[in-house]
Amino acid sequence: MKKAFWLFVAAFFGVLFFMIWEGVEVVNYGYRMNRLRREITQLREENAFFREEYCRVTSLKRIEEVARTKLGMKDPATVIYVSAKTDRKLIKAE
Repeated sequence: MKKAFWLFVAAFFGVLFFMIWEGVEVVNYGYRMNRLRREITQLREENAFFREEYCRVTSLKRIEEVARTKLGMKDPATVIYVSAKTDRKLIKAE
């Protein structure tokens, strides 16, 4: 009789421990999911920012502006085209 009682007590506490552990794990997974959702939202915002920044930096208008203002470049006054033929004529275009 005593053996069966202690076996019952051990099984009871084992099941109780398992239920408590399972509850704690569920709460931990909930916290982890919320943290990952916030991280996903933050990464999406950063991704949108960097896409916009990439488009701004690589736009031809921006490149031309930087070339003119910071690099001092300007439109060429005269363009000379050299033909690859053997007679080597120079063609002047304006």
